[in-house]
Amino acid sequence: MTITLTKTINIKASLDKVWNYVNDLSKWAEWAIHNVKSVRQGDNGFWLMDGPRGTSKVKMSSDKTTGILDHNFIDPSEGHWKVPCRVVAGNLGSHFMITFTKPEQMPDEAFEMGMKMLDEELLKLKENLEK
Repeated sequence: MTITLTKTINIKASLDKVWNYVNDLSKWAEWAIHNVKSVRQGDNGFWLMDGPRGTSKVKMSSDKTTGILDHNFIDPSEGHWKVPCRVVAGNLGSHFMITFTKPEQMPDEAFEMGMKMLDEELLKLKENLEK
């Protein structure tokens, strides 16, 4: 069975501020605290992100006019993730949404643990943007 989960966090910051921050892959180590320890630019539009499972590759497919922050995340052990993300305007700032579909080779328990860690990362994103 395919498992897909979408997380949303409300951030008291403008859509522009949220979009610009998340779209800047060099900033990911500041908020993706469990999965990204350091970031550097790679080849062909990819960024290399060092984390607990080795070096991952990330390539953004973003569009500011529609709030799209989709990206391809290639993890050395957990496989390839196509991650749809959106930021939309809200009443008191912005709503950031991110969706994950569990790769087939990943155990369900590992996916569930990753989603719990994602909750902490989203709170860190919110904290950084609301400063």
